[in-house]
Amino acid sequence: MKFSFINTNKSNLIITIFFCIFVFVPLILSFIFVDLETSLSEKRKLASFPKIPDKLMDIQKLPSKLESYYADHFGFRDHLVRLYKNFKYNIGDSPSENLTIGKNGWLFLGSANESYKKYGDPFGDIRGKNLYTENELKKFARNISNFNNWLKQRGIYYIFVIAPNKHTIYNDKLPKYIDFKIGDTATDQLVNYLNENTSVTVVDLRSSLLEGKKTSDVYFKTDTHWNHHGANIAQQEIFNVINGFFPGEVDNNLLKIGYKDRSVKGDLEIIAGAKKMNLSGISEKKIPYPIFPKGCKLRTEPKKFKRRDPNSYICNTKKLKALIFHDSFFSALKPYFIRQFSKSTYIWETASHDAVVKYIQDDPPEILIEEWVERLLPRPYPSDYSLSNSNVILNPKNNYISNYEIIYSLEDGGLRFNQTIQLDNKESYLNLKATGNDPIIYFPNLDLKGEASYSLYLVLESDIKSNLSLYYSTDEKDKFPFNEKRSIKKPIKQGENNLNIHFSDLAIGNRIRLDYLSSQGNVKIRKIELREY
Repeated sequence: MKFSFINTNKSNLIITIFFCIFVFVPLILSFIFVDLETSLSEKRKLASFPKIPDKLMDIQKLPSKLESYYADHFGFRDHLVRLYKNFKYNIGDSPSENLTIGKNGWLFLGSANESYKKYGDPFGDIRGKNLYTENELKKFARNISNFNNWLKQRGIYYIFVIAPNKHTIYNDKLPKYIDFKIGDTATDQLVNYLNENTSVTVVDLRSSLLEGKKTSDVYFKTDTHWNHHGANIAQQEIFNVINGFFPGEVDNNLLKIGYKDRSVKGDLEIIAGAKKMNLSGISEKKIPYPIFPKGCKLRTEPKKFKRRDPNSYICNTKKLKALIFHDSFFSALKPYFIRQFSKSTYIWETASHDAVVKYIQDDPPEILIEEWVERLLPRPYPSDYSLSNSNVILNPKNNYISNYEIIYSLEDGGLRFNQTIQLDNKESYLNLKATGNDPIIYFPNLDLKGEASYSLYLVLESDIKSNLSLYYSTDEKDKFPFNEKRSIKKPIKQGENNLNIHFSDLAIGNRIRLDYLSSQGNVKIRKIELREY
């Protein structure tokens, strides 16, 4: 009995020691190790150590903040989370709410849970649950058309590219329990609406990628993005469009594809916690890569930059320049593009007024490309280039953009004036002096729709009584697009005039001419807006 009692005490002591180690070592290590800012296994920002409170309310919140901090930083936490995730994956259960396990080891971003929104809602997209309203489509079309027209006036071609969700191209690899809708998605709505109602160049890659996957995988099994088979198809589609603008200036052929050992894990593997191990052997060991022919010697501006920093590539054997606003899907396209332009500049963000003006005013490109991943839809297009429901043709306060209005510079071909007009736009208005009897303003080519109804709104101050005439075209092939039958006349009084001239025609063209006086005199124009109803 004595021997048994001694053994029992030793056993209890050993258990107690191991229990203390298990409980206190992680706590001790949490104070020894340097705090991580981001969890490598969860791909999220960790809670930081709370600041010393100086208010009563902060003191009340301190315990919960300390609890959150310790929960995120106790010793071995990242390793334990990774082991737990791999255990869940290997029993067929998704180890993260941001990951769904599909058929044959295919991994997909996001969750089929109705409330999931963290990375957009790609499963809701494929089910046709996330759709634009008619008004949202109209607003998107108006705003992107305004941007397209603004660039067109500066001699820049605009291309809008939609990179499909992996779920769209590989819906056959989704889990059996995913009941996706065969019907319109937000991408269907947007592409169809823009093609039918605007002149914006939209590159929809879905059909080409669906065709391409019949011969090779075009997306990684364990990553969100397309591989180089997919990127190769995408670059050809985009360069086909560019060749339409500039024949022969870019190579629009598919490149030869080779294979090499994969050196990094896919982003979905990392979310699953597989930074240092394979997921049941499904991770691709060989991945495709493009084989480029010999070409220019590339250099970068700046010489060193981080992945998301703005950067440019110079290829001195090419002629065209491109400005590209993009997200992570363009990373695989970038090697193709840097070899096709004399200068290509990459901005990892959505195109905005300030960024566009910054990059085009000193070194304007011939082409501006904006790429969006499909899971951002049904996202609105920024309204930087529009003013509520108006398409502003002229605002003399600025040569670029102000107060979310489209501005056409007087010096860049946005507006043309005949020889009888003298210009003075140094003030907050445009001062026009008619030295002859027929002063004329020719507007730039506009993206007008024949079935729509328009009015021209003007705010102007005249020093004489006179008459104003608005002319609009119907047939762009007509050598003389303006005539009296397609004109509207309005009296101009001395002093301030607010005019809203309504005009419409079933076969309306894209040209407008304004004869603002019928005799010699001065006019100060404060605003010209073309409004669609």
